[in-house]
Amino acid sequence: MYDIIGDYYLENGIVRPVDSFQLETHSEQVIYEVIRVINGKILFLEDHMQRLRHSLDFIHLELSLVDKIQRDLNKLLEGHSFNQNIKIDVYDHTYRCYFIKSKYPDKSLYDSGVDVCILEHHRKNPEIKALDMAYKARIEEIKGNQYFEVLLKDEEGHILEGSRSNVIYVKGNQIISAPLNEILNGVTFKNVVKMAHELNIDVVYRKIHHEELKDLEACFLTGTSLGVLPIRKIYDLEYDVKHPVLKQLMESYGQLYKK
Repeated sequence: MYDIIGDYYLENGIVRPVDSFQLETHSEQVIYEVIRVINGKILFLEDHMQRLRHSLDFIHLELSLVDKIQRDLNKLLEGHSFNQNIKIDVYDHTYRCYFIKSKYPDKSLYDSGVDVCILEHHRKNPEIKALDMAYKARIEEIKGNQYFEVLLKDEEGHILEGSRSNVIYVKGNQIISAPLNEILNGVTFKNVVKMAHELNIDVVYRKIHHEELKDLEACFLTGTSLGVLPIRKIYDLEYDVKHPVLKQLMESYGQLYKK
């Protein structure tokens, strides 16, 4: 369940009080986006709208909704001054925009890194963001208090992505990601890859088998709330949270918060 914050949310362009909000559980498919707001500005707005268009097209909903949603985002920003995330839900022919109470990693985790585990799980339609409450509950149960995130492994043993993040591996001056058609092309992930190109860091798209994890030098998660977050351990395998390539990308991404 998401904690809605603010005085109101928008539904199909109509302002509604937050106490009237109910999580949609009856539609067969709910498409969503989570967008970061920093100092009153939306981070990577066009990238989010582009992905939303792709998701709507995938489930055959009208693409004109995107322009209406973008207008509602502006209305939502006008009445609030939060440095929090905005969530967009789209189902049937209804769309909603609202601020949610957002959880960001403690600053210390960007120095120490986080511990993660692995689950064999194949996400249906990984290229779109669709709500699945049963899946979310299962992930939370697996994480418990021990793990920050769960990495998803396919039936052949390849680690493709995180349950709510992208995962990128580092070896030498090279970052490695699963092929884009196998994962959700995260907005933060997309921009980190762009930064890597600008920093002359090689970008390789290939599947990493779990038996290769011991040969990697570093790895990290990317996501709207996470930014660029180092992985300290995958189970008992330890990684270099101070790797030069990782530090370059963290510093480059961190500049976004200062603009």
